[in-house]
Amino acid sequence: MILNRVHSDRNGIVMVTIGHPGGYYVYKVKDCAYPGVYYVLVRIGADTYKNYIYIGAIVGGFFKLTRMSKLRSSRPEVKVFARAFGYLCGKSSLPEGFNVHYRTRCKYCGKRLTTPKSIKLGYGPICRKRYIHSNERRITNG
Repeated sequence: MILNRVHSDRNGIVMVTIGHPGGYYVYKVKDCAYPGVYYVLVRIGADTYKNYIYIGAIVGGFFKLTRMSKLRSSRPEVKVFARAFGYLCGKSSLPEGFNVHYRTRCKYCGKRLTTPKSIKLGYGPICRKRYIHSNERRITNG
C-alpha cells in the first residue's frame, strides 16, 4: 500500500510540486493510535520541523477532513493533497505540471530534503557541494 512507501522515509513526508517556481506543499503523514488511521499535516511557513498543522486523516485508504481539521476543503493545500493521494493510490491522475515525491532524504547524509530542487537532485545544498567536490577530486586524481 502507498502508506508503506510514504513511511519508508521514517517521517512520512510527501512533497507535491505544482509546476511553477516556488509552488510546492510539504505534507507529513503520521501514525495514529488507531490501526489503519493516519493523520495528515501540511507545512505552513519556513520551519521544516515545527510548522505543521493538521488537515485531515487517512481512514480505510481514503483521505477525509475531520472535526479537528484546521483547513477547509476549499483550501489549495487540502485539494492538492487529496489529488496527490488519489494519484499515489492509483485512483486518479495528476494535473499537468504536478509531481509527487515521497522519498525525501539526502543520498549522502540521510537528512530530510526540503526543496523541490534538492529532491530532484537527491542531495541537499551542502552535500551537493561536498559530493561534486569529491567527484572532481577523484576524476582529477584518477
